[in-house]
Amino acid sequence: MGYSDVSYFCKIFKKHEHKTISQYRDQVINGLVETYETI
Repeated sequence: MGYSDVSYFCKIFKKHEHKTISQYRDQVINGLVETYETI
């Protein structure tokens, strides 16, 4: 794995980072809501 591979991976990660974080946050919120509803 060369330097160009690393920088390429970083670009892809940066591009998808925001979407992934927002999806993760939505999953956490949905999980909390489901937990709250079952109590």
